[in-house]
Amino acid sequence: MNSMREQFLANSRVVADALADTRVADAWDEPSALPGHTVGSLAAHLAFAIEVQQFLDYGVPDAPAVYEGAADYYARAIELLTDEVNRGIHERSDADAALGSAQVAGQAADRLAALPPVLEAEPSDRLIHLFGGTIALDDFLWTRIVEQVVHLDDLARSLTLDPGSTPLYVNPPDAEALVISIGAEIGRRRFGGPAMIRALFRDPSTSPSPLPVI
Repeated sequence: MNSMREQFLANSRVVADALADTRVADAWDEPSALPGHTVGSLAAHLAFAIEVQQFLDYGVPDAPAVYEGAADYYARAIELLTDEVNRGIHERSDADAALGSAQVAGQAADRLAALPPVLEAEPSDRLIHLFGGTIALDDFLWTRIVEQVVHLDDLARSLTLDPGSTPLYVNPPDAEALVISIGAEIGRRRFGGPAMIRALFRDPSTSPSPLPVI
């Protein structure tokens, strides 16, 4: 199995463990740090970032890859992120959250347990459908790691844990660097190189607007 697939599995284990934390269950119906979401609906949305089989089941697209990597997907998908799409994502998360914390965590663990042989069997050039286009499987997994890292942070901030308490999660060493590199590239495409250089190395107050993660 290649390094991207191994990285995705490693980060998915962090997600599954975080979702099973009793502190998440205790705050399930409370507002979260993600506007419009409860902790439960945020957790359910995060759990979906482990889902791969559903996308594989759509079948192999005939067209060549439309999204040329994870950064290209995020930079271009922003244009497709309509209010209707946002509502659909939110409604799915609310419906999943209504199942309760134990079932959401259990489903995430089940998805993860089934994934290693599935990913092992897929060829390196496997394409899948994703939100208005197609993308290589390994690049798709890169987008899932972005979702996981960003929404794990949302979930941790939502719980407002006391200083010194056990962290909700600890990302594998390479995951945050991977996500930051994607975020920097998305910013370069959206706002230009000079804006990102200034935001990163000169004046953080000039940072471009937040990059949406869906």
